[in-house]
Amino acid sequence: MWRTLTTLPSSYLQATYQRNQSWGAHTADSSLVHELSSTAWIPQGDGKFVRAAEALREFLPPGFPYDAGYRGLKAIQFGMDADRKSAQAKEKDGIAKQAGFTDATALDRAKRFADLPVEEQERFFAQREVAAKSAIPDRDPVNPERRARNVAEQGGKRSRQRKSEVRSRSVSLGREEVKTEAEQYLRQHYRNADGEMTCQICKGPLPFKLDDGSEFFETVEFLPELKRRHFQNYLALCPNHSAMYRHDGMDARKSSAAWLRISSGMNSRWF
Repeated sequence: MWRTLTTLPSSYLQATYQRNQSWGAHTADSSLVHELSSTAWIPQGDGKFVRAAEALREFLPPGFPYDAGYRGLKAIQFGMDADRKSAQAKEKDGIAKQAGFTDATALDRAKRFADLPVEEQERFFAQREVAAKSAIPDRDPVNPERRARNVAEQGGKRSRQRKSEVRSRSVSLGREEVKTEAEQYLRQHYRNADGEMTCQICKGPLPFKLDDGSEFFETVEFLPELKRRHFQNYLALCPNHSAMYRHDGMDARKSSAAWLRISSGMNSRWF
């Protein structure tokens, strides 16, 4: 069928008709072309057959000669879908470049960023600025040998020997058991739509996972002054916001209690 199609004269590819002698002749695709265009009969080397428009030249198995000038292949629109997609991609790239982007992918990425809430966009820029300011410049010492010698001398003179002594300390009873229960509770309840556990303050993903594949987070007591221990009185925080929350003082905690109660899903009777 393939060899026949590629060698057929054009008279077999078009049908000519007219209603009567007063009407001029009209042409259209022949029934053969219509049948070969709508049927999935062209092999693609992976065991499946597709319509002519869906076929690709590079996937034709051996024994299927191809030439872009074959009239039969043009008539059944061989590879038309791929050509159409390629033309659309070029058009999108052209539009993107006119807008100042390198290609359509960069434009789509910009659209996705623009669709984010303004707060998330501002947070992204703020994080970028902090990262840029905190970057340590690469500076080599003027005299590395002298610097190494001075450091060694100062370390020998000023360093102190390690000593240790046994001291008694008070231990809060039952806290670790409640924290373990709280950790299990938090792992089950605070995940985003993708199933990733997140920090309850910044809502961002946690920084890394442990060897067993579970997310690392810090279990922080929400109101440490309560007389009774409740596993619901703990937050799942990333290390950064854990430190900020624990060292920000009780006034800051109380002022943010209403918001955190909503975000953490805690029972309001404890507040």
